This record gives sequence, structure tokens and C-alpha cells, in this order.
Amino acid sequence: MCAAKFYLRSMRSYACVSFSICGLSMILLCQGCSSNVADPRKADAQECVKQEARSQPMEMQQVVRVDLPRIVVDKMTYDFAEVRPDSKKTATFRLTNAGSSTLRITDVQRCCGAVVKLEKKELSPGESGVLTTEFVAGSMPQALNKKIRLLTNDPEKPQIELAITGKVVPTLAWTPPRFEIAAYQEIITCPEITIKSLDGKPFAVKGFSATGACLTADFDPSHTASELTLKPQVDRAKLAAAEFSNGRVKIEVTHPDYEAIYLDFAIKPVFEITPARIFVVNAEPGRAVLRTLQVQDRRTTASGDVAGQIESVTFKDGGRVEVRGVTNGGKGCEMSLAIWPAGEQTRESLWSDQLLIQMKEGRQLTIPVHVLFKTQPL
Repeated sequence: MCAAKFYLRSMRSYACVSFSICGLSMILLCQGCSSNVADPRKADAQECVKQEARSQPMEMQQVVRVDLPRIVVDKMTYDFAEVRPDSKKTATFRLTNAGSSTLRITDVQRCCGAVVKLEKKELSPGESGVLTTEFVAGSMPQALNKKIRLLTNDPEKPQIELAITGKVVPTLAWTPPRFEIAAYQEIITCPEITIKSLDGKPFAVKGFSATGACLTADFDPSHTASELTLKPQVDRAKLAAAEFSNGRVKIEVTHPDYEAIYLDFAIKPVFEITPARIFVVNAEPGRAVLRTLQVQDRRTTASGDVAGQIESVTFKDGGRVEVRGVTNGGKGCEMSLAIWPAGEQTRESLWSDQLLIQMKEGRQLTIPVHVLFKTQPL
């Protein structure tokens, strides 16, 4: 009896606990289900956003594209390899706008001695233009290296440097490359000039000339060879009358790479003047400039009386000079001069003239004179 009662009481307790657990499970299940059910208002808002996005143009949905120019050059270096001395050369570069907006070339910076021609300063997308560079190669063997800089509105390449390269290679050689003429010698001579073809091509001489016509040479324009020698002769009268101390010989040839070759020469005069030029700074306007000159006779037969050979001392273009003393010494003399510049003499003005020393034998000595006046107070 008691056992039966205990059993019934235990079953009731078990049933209550089971009912409580089931109830709690149902509550949790209902909450979980309610959380998975979409809110109608939220769903409507999400759908509106999706529809709005679908209604926008494709370019608005992606990153905005910016139109930019882009310069492309067919070559960054134009290599001539070998060029002939004094030859005229032309280098071309093709410029193309590979971008999507107008390309502008704002400046072309060239090296000295080159002429640059730009076909177009503005290029539309896909358009091309030509940059042409002309120059004359040097007369001596040397490396050729010229630079050209372009300034553009290309944000990636605002500056582009182009190069022109090569090497000047002669096909003619001559000796001497330059020479001196000693005008003070009893017998005035000029060295022989030998011209040789380095590429073996025969040539002829078709012309010869010199500054002041003080040199002449005999030649046969019909005679061709790979090596020719000329024997210039000095015209003493024209050499004595020359008012220059440096000259040039021009020899015209028929070689395919040359029209002419040039040789520089210097004249060593009979009389040497020291200093060779007079330059005065901070001179006082209206006051004489005092200077001393030495005149030396280079001839071996000079008598030593140089002062006695001086006939007059004057200025060429209006300056005034006074000889205040002459002293002989050896084969030369020393002169003390007072110089008055001509013309208006303002502050920081520069006056230039030529001092002329006339010798009794007919020679005329020339000394350049430059006077810079002192700055005047304002």
C-alpha cells in the first residue's frame, strides 16, 4: 500500500518536470522561428535599394574613368653610327597620343647648335606628329651626343628626354692641322700641306684661298689621287699690309664627303707689342689714362733703334693720345702714353678704339684699347 502511494507520487513529479521542460523548449523554438521570419517593412526597403541600383547607369556603378593623354615616342635615341665631319644631318622622332584626351607639348628644349621643328603642338587621341632636328656635325673626330627635352601635359611623363648619338669619323686627314708664318724672317716660308684619303677614294684639289690673299698655291684640278701635297707661297707685300694676326686657309676638294678643308694659321709679326691690348677699369671721365707699351723688333738684322722707326701714334676713331717718353733698349723700346677717350663718358660706360703705331717702313701696328669708366654716384 505504501509502495503504491510512493510510486504514484514519483510519477506525478516526473510528469511536472517533463511538462516544464517541454514548455521551455516550445518557448525557445517560437522565439527562434520568430527571429527567422523577415520583417515585411525591412524586406521592402531592401528591395527598393536593389531596384534603385539596377536603375543606375553602368558607369555610375563602377569607378569613375578619367580621360588622360599619353605620349608614345617611336624611339628614345636616334643613333647615326658614323657621320662625316661638317656634314648636315636630320633626325626625326614620331610622337603619338595613345591616351583618351588631347596631348599638349608645351615646350621643346634643345641643345646648342640644333634646329628643332615640331609638326604639331597638340595631338588628339590616336593622332601622331613628327619632331625634326637638324644640325651640322663637328669638323674634328669626336663623339656625337645631343639631347632634346619635351615638356608635356601627360601626368605620367611630364618630361621626356630624347637623344641623338653617333661618332664623327673623318675620311680625309691633312697635316699640319694649323701653322705659323714668321713675318719677321728674311725668307718667309710656309709649310707644305699634305692631304690624304683615309677611305682610299681619289680626289682632286679645285680651289685654294687664304685670308688677305697672303698665301697662294699651284695645283692641277684634273689630277686625282688618294694623297696630294700643296706648297703654299707667301706674298710678302700682302702679308706686310695685313691688319690681322690670325687667318685661315680654305682648300676645295672633290672628295665625296668634303667640299673643302680648313687650316688656321697665325702670323708672327715683325714687331711684338706688350701688352697686346690695353684694358682700363674705373677710369675717371675727363682725365687721361696713363699706360706703357713695349715694342720689340724680332728681326735678326734689327738695328736696335726701334724708337727712331716710329713715325706716329694715333687713334683710329677719335681718341686722343700723347707720347710722353720713348726709351730704346736692345732691339726694342718703351713708350709712355697718355690716353684721352673720345665721346660721351657716362657712368659705367665702355669706350673702345684702336691705337695705331705707324712705322716709317710702312708697317702699321694695331693695339685694341678698352676703357670702362668709374660708376658715378646718383
